[in-house]
Amino acid sequence: MLANVVSFDSRIPVKAVYGGFNWFVLRVQGAREEKAALNLELCGASGLIPDYCLVNRLWVPFTTVVYLRKGVQKEKKVVLTPGYIFMKAILSPALHAALATPDIPYVFGWLRRGSRWPSLVPLNEIRALACLEMPMEKVTEPDPVFVIGDKVLVPSMGIEGKVVECTYAGLTLECSIFKHPVPFKVEKRHFKELVRLDA
Repeated sequence: MLANVVSFDSRIPVKAVYGGFNWFVLRVQGAREEKAALNLELCGASGLIPDYCLVNRLWVPFTTVVYLRKGVQKEKKVVLTPGYIFMKAILSPALHAALATPDIPYVFGWLRRGSRWPSLVPLNEIRALACLEMPMEKVTEPDPVFVIGDKVLVPSMGIEGKVVECTYAGLTLECSIFKHPVPFKVEKRHFKELVRLDA
């Protein structure tokens, strides 16, 4: 059911699919998430995407993975949701139609779950991704408390995962966010907060 809202930018009444700002997902080419977001911004700024003023934010969640290469500690950025970017917007029919089958490099369109309109992303999943994106301090001491395959819970964040790596920097958990496996680093100093779950 369409609701009348007012564009925060131009104050011109528009029809909205859902009331207020909501989070949506766009399917994009894997390993090209940042370029896809940039192309969307450029097309929106140039007027090629109708009602782009209703878009509040484009977000590509990243985390930093620490690893060893020939005995040297290195870091690299890893996309938490490969092939997807998140958009916070008031969804109008014009904006929906423009991005349903877009002619924009690396952008494939909305993620839907058996509905005409794009699926809403629950706020708790957005918060969980934001927690995973937070940078972690590096710790150089090993700890044998957990082993690969253990299922653990991080109560303070509500994150559950399986241990897939144990290093001097801590643990790497494989968590399921948005039905996609993503890595989550846990520092050694946070081990006391973890709860081991029964298999």
